[in-house]
Amino acid sequence: MKKLIISIISFLPIIAFSQSGIVNKGAIIKVQNGSYLVAESQYGHLKISDNAAIPGKVINEGVVTISGNWTNNATYRSTLGTVVFKGANTSINGTAITNFSNLKINKTASSNNVLLNSNIIVNSNLVMTSGDLYLNNKNADLGLTGIIQNETNSNKIWDDYINGTGTISVTRNNITPVTGESFGNIGIIITSNQSLGNTLVTRGHKQQLSTSPAGSSIYRYFDIAPANNTGLNATLRFTYFDEEIPSGMSESDFALYNSDNLGITWVYEEGIPNPASNYLQKTGINEFSRWTATDQVTSPLPVELLNFTIHRENSIVHLYWKTISERNNKGFEIEKSIDLNSWEKIGFVVGAGNSNAELNYKFDDELSKSILSKNKNVYYRLKQIDYDGAFVYSEIKTVYIENQINSEFEIEIYPNPATNYVNIVCNTPEKHFFIKLTNQEGITVGNYKALGNIYIDLSNLSPTTYNIIVFDPETGKYLNKKIVKL
Repeated sequence: MKKLIISIISFLPIIAFSQSGIVNKGAIIKVQNGSYLVAESQYGHLKISDNAAIPGKVINEGVVTISGNWTNNATYRSTLGTVVFKGANTSINGTAITNFSNLKINKTASSNNVLLNSNIIVNSNLVMTSGDLYLNNKNADLGLTGIIQNETNSNKIWDDYINGTGTISVTRNNITPVTGESFGNIGIIITSNQSLGNTLVTRGHKQQLSTSPAGSSIYRYFDIAPANNTGLNATLRFTYFDEEIPSGMSESDFALYNSDNLGITWVYEEGIPNPASNYLQKTGINEFSRWTATDQVTSPLPVELLNFTIHRENSIVHLYWKTISERNNKGFEIEKSIDLNSWEKIGFVVGAGNSNAELNYKFDDELSKSILSKNKNVYYRLKQIDYDGAFVYSEIKTVYIENQINSEFEIEIYPNPATNYVNIVCNTPEKHFFIKLTNQEGITVGNYKALGNIYIDLSNLSPTTYNIIVFDPETGKYLNKKIVKL
């Protein structure tokens, strides 16, 4: 077996072998092909550092095995070499990003891990024999050629499921995955007869959440970014581990969702679950973005309401809303309130059930004379209801009536019904106001100006119903009344 070869550069570089491990300060440690360097025990650390102006360097074409921490503050180079992490919990540190050729996690127990305190690159094999690689909000990059080997539920790459921002990524260039591309065994397989071009796939483990309605994903997602991202007609196999399933979720009810805005909104994509093999599969995908999975029954991502608007025309309020995806959507109850405390159901619009297309909905509500004369505002909301009875409310929309109705400005119209004339009397005798008389088609048949009261001749008008619109020029407010001409 070959021995470790150490080359010592001038200016008194230092290689320190101590209880704390191996430290090279300005020296070059070269492990040739077939040779090995071992730093055993819990203090078996390896630190690569400079000595003043003399750069430190480790060149590894053999095997470096350490049971302690790895710290790279200088230069590490390797084309074929392997670094093996043994022992208990250890970490990868340093101001320089370590570019490993082969990295092997072979801890004493599967409960031990290697924790990242700096980003790493693995160009060949990332072998998960025993223990985890904990990302710790850092990034592991497999580049163009890196491959994950032997990753299992017990020996995996992961990050904190709630707050972890760490990822592992891989790039494959100029691919046409006719027989399927596994992207270095990162956890997906894409099959397509179309060229995806250069494709970056990133895996994260932060749970994807939605608040309206409440929904959450498993502890895994993928950002898939091909250069050519239209008309792919691709098949996606999305894999996961049992430990990434939140408590209470049922694998048999899993479905896929995608988001084209990094998780702000989600679209239901169905997919066929295979709980025995821990994957979901979907065909006919034409473009990729962020993908995740969830239990569509107990924790579905939302019926996505794109917008909800209202518009008033006289006494009619028009409600419009649009969805961009629906899952288990029975429909929408429309509710109205005049005080934001008591809500009245005024109608129901049937939903589409399941849909990935944009759908438009409309509902009209006629305001009563009581509401128009006594209330300043009217409030509306939607109650989206699932088939299982679960529901969620939309935001509240307001119709403002105070600019159109003035309870202090009152008029009396008599007689009504009328034959040849009508009297309009204001509750303030010195009040100047204007009157417009229109038919039911909105055509003006008379304009008048009054002070306190006015007599209007109706003898030349046809028998029908007319609108009397009384306008107060001081406040800009008006009243709308109806009279019947006999």
